[in-house]
Amino acid sequence: MLIPLRNKVAGSILIIGGLFIVIVGYLESIECSLYGIPYNFVRELINNIASHVSEGMLANIIRIFFEIYLKSWLLTIAGGLCSVGSGILILLGKVSRGKELGHYAELGLASLIPPLIFQYFEKQYEDMLSLIPGLGPVDLEIITFSYLIVWVVFISFYIATWLAVEPTQPTVVQVIQPAPQPPEEKKYCPQCGAEMPAGFTFCPRCGAKQ
Repeated sequence: MLIPLRNKVAGSILIIGGLFIVIVGYLESIECSLYGIPYNFVRELINNIASHVSEGMLANIIRIFFEIYLKSWLLTIAGGLCSVGSGILILLGKVSRGKELGHYAELGLASLIPPLIFQYFEKQYEDMLSLIPGLGPVDLEIITFSYLIVWVVFISFYIATWLAVEPTQPTVVQVIQPAPQPPEEKKYCPQCGAEMPAGFTFCPRCGAKQ
């Protein structure tokens, strides 16, 4: 099975990019920040909103949903692993399955959407966080360089899955050898001794009937 060059390029992009996304997800988990937004800042903000909006069960539900949101780095890692698996399948020639798995790499995009929302309301968030005792003036760094790099990597996943094509099977040319012909039987004329094919009725030399 011949692997086209474009499949090698696509598989390499998906594997290298997927490993990068896995590392990004791991860094998110240990640094406890989402592209420059410290989780403790956002947690204080959510607690503040939950306390002012409602009390009791509803406030707890708001806090629970936010704690789930803090685990979005798991989706980042899952998306990276799907990309790595997709690249391996494409390199093995299983392009259709590789492309299908590659679409699940979009799971990692889930952690990229909230910062865009935060960016839109950045000024309001900074003002609210600055009112929390002990925090002081807050300057959120939301859209960072690493955030843009991650977007570029996810875009490269789309390009890679578009590049991949089904590998071509080598053409096997089967040469059919003609069946060997049996040797032609010969006979000899009893009158003149001339050699002739076995099917002859008269001798081509002397004309004697055979």
